[in-house]
Amino acid sequence: DKACARFNVTVMSGIVVGPSPDHLARRLLAAGMRPINNVVDASNLVMLETNQPNHAYDAAKVASGFRVRFATTGERLATLDGTNRALTTDDLLICDGDDRAIGIAGVMGGANTEISDVTTEIALETAWFDPTTVRLTSQRLALRTEASARFERGVDPQGVDYSVARFAAILRQSCPKLVVHGGASDPKTKHLPKPAVISLRVAQVNRVLGTSLGARDVSAVLTRIGFDCSPKKIAVKKGSLVAAGPGFSVNVPSWRPDCTDEIDLVEEVARHVGYETLGKRVSQSTQPGGLSPLQQRRRALRDLVLSFGASEAMPNPFLAPGDHEKAGVVTSENRSGSALSLENPLVAEESILRTSLRPGMLKAVAFNLAHRADHISLFELGHVYPIERCVKPRVGSVKKWCFLTSFESRRLTTPEVWRIACVCVRLTERSLTPKLPQFALPALSPPRNSAARFADNCSGGRN
Repeated sequence: DKACARFNVTVMSGIVVGPSPDHLARRLLAAGMRPINNVVDASNLVMLETNQPNHAYDAAKVASGFRVRFATTGERLATLDGTNRALTTDDLLICDGDDRAIGIAGVMGGANTEISDVTTEIALETAWFDPTTVRLTSQRLALRTEASARFERGVDPQGVDYSVARFAAILRQSCPKLVVHGGASDPKTKHLPKPAVISLRVAQVNRVLGTSLGARDVSAVLTRIGFDCSPKKIAVKKGSLVAAGPGFSVNVPSWRPDCTDEIDLVEEVARHVGYETLGKRVSQSTQPGGLSPLQQRRRALRDLVLSFGASEAMPNPFLAPGDHEKAGVVTSENRSGSALSLENPLVAEESILRTSLRPGMLKAVAFNLAHRADHISLFELGHVYPIERCVKPRVGSVKKWCFLTSFESRRLTTPEVWRIACVCVRLTERSLTPKLPQFALPALSPPRNSAARFADNCSGGRN
């Protein structure tokens, strides 16, 4: 009883099986389904329109009467897809008066009662099956159909009568002599799902959506889409006080089994009021947020250098042995002559952690020059890992490690070259005054390079 709380069979005669009218066939194709014949097409159209799966049996192939039962051990059924399926005692079956299985409830009909070209009378089945029972059978048989997908989610138990009337109206377009006879109905209402009754607070609607809707506005929206709203006072918490506020006792229609809680009704109000009309509001958080001072300086420095036309480079922090020496880092910034190395590098060219930004930047410059891109100015803000400061690598201070490179057709003086860098540093670290010593950085062309120092740390180079 619980697995099939409602079962309805309607007999129709005067059937002439043939192709569906063109406009109905086009509607099916537009929905992604293949037209088969006018009877099957009418069944599919009703399912798509009303979300009410149904199945048409050839009445001449069905013994008198219908019965719904679970399969017996070892029972088998050949379904409409031509597969002979082994069933278990957990599978719900549709049987005829001789207790012969003619369909798997909510999943697929049997081939032994299939509609054919000579069919003149049909028995239309419409029912409500338990979603869990249908889902488990569909999963076990690896047979997911349009019908099972809908039964799994729940269908309207009160939509049976309308779906039968709609089926007859569609089929009558190709069968004008169609006659609808009385059928059999077995509703077990005590096992049908009860429509939910939800308490909805107007204050909660406005709190979630950031709106200022009144009780009348909320009621009008929900009533328009089939919900029955009865006004009631509901306790609303305001700070440490609890007061009665406006609200509703909402009866959910039978065709909306997805609405089970107050937040579902709030979503319905939002959809019909219009998402574009909702106010923008940032939710308050109990935890502090925001950028750290280091992150703020880093972003300000990056944005400013980008505004001067430079492009940010992001070289690999892993270097090959000897890259520091090629860039002249050993004699200036890494007097210990060593760097941290990986125990298990993927490749030898990426086995050393950098102690300076210079080697990676020079590789980027060399790549650009090799591809005739000598007009690009690059900069990098990154981490370095000096071995003399700690045994384990730690992030170097970004304010100390900035490398800038650009190309000019003329020779510039040191103040001209570092004017942009000085402005950047003054904006991000006002406590440091840049010094511009007149010496050349190793590994760079002497007439065309310079350096700036902040608190005795070399901050960059230009070539």
